[in-house]
Amino acid sequence: MAIDIQIKYITNSKGERFFTQRWIPSNPKGLITLVHGFGDHSGRYAHVINHFAGQGYAVGAYDLRGHGFSDGRRGDCESFDQHIFDLHSFVWETAHEVRENTPVVIVGMGVGAVIGIQYATTYPRAVAGLVAVAPTFTPNVGTKGWQRWIGNKIGNLIPRFPVEFTFSPNDLTRDSEAIAAYLEDPHVFQTLSMRAYRSFKEKIKYVMPLAFRLRHPVMIVQAREDRISSAETSERFFEEVIQDHKRIVLLNGAFHEPFNDMARSDAFAAIDGWLDEVIAGQLHTTGVTGKGWNLK
Repeated sequence: MAIDIQIKYITNSKGERFFTQRWIPSNPKGLITLVHGFGDHSGRYAHVINHFAGQGYAVGAYDLRGHGFSDGRRGDCESFDQHIFDLHSFVWETAHEVRENTPVVIVGMGVGAVIGIQYATTYPRAVAGLVAVAPTFTPNVGTKGWQRWIGNKIGNLIPRFPVEFTFSPNDLTRDSEAIAAYLEDPHVFQTLSMRAYRSFKEKIKYVMPLAFRLRHPVMIVQAREDRISSAETSERFFEEVIQDHKRIVLLNGAFHEPFNDMARSDAFAAIDGWLDEVIAGQLHTTGVTGKGWNLK
């Protein structure tokens, strides 16, 4: 199967550059867009791109603003909403690289899953399906108390004041090779600016009520023993989704990053099966490329 691999920067209307990867077969079953989380970058998911491309899907991935090779100060954004608009720009760009009537599926990981949920409810006609992997509804990560105290006092005066999160790479995965790779990766970090941190905390309050607004087939993939994203909260969100075509998979033998953990094959198998049902079964009613794709 011939695949057109495009690795390049795209520039938005403000001149900001985003590092992107797009793997596009000639006749894709669907278009999958991967959205990573905070402190992460798309390069850590090359094996995920390879997997879905091998299944016949066009796959797009990009580095969030302030992450990886994209422009922006590390871990900084003016508002969490910027991530929603950035995702829309990237999907719009990629959607025009594939044939018409290609279903668009968002696969978000961690905070990327929260971005995906916000995106699907902001642009409901742009999405055919949504996969939320370890969605960070209630992040169980600490911050250094003195930074939080100073930030609360002067955060409005110094919005880029850094807030460092305290979690261990051992909380991400049980795979020792993945942990070693994380520790050696110069493009991961555990710091957000105060304004980015505040914006995320404010936005997360309104994510749970969005469950009933999701009009699309929805899948949640969650590790039972995730130390960062609560499995219980993911189950509560799932129960609030009124869409009939929904599924939750609770994995054993994994922590926060199922794609990088010992249970990755189980995660892939579950998502592959769900995608086959949604795409081949045409369970989606929105989110296909072509005329009117990007309308609300």
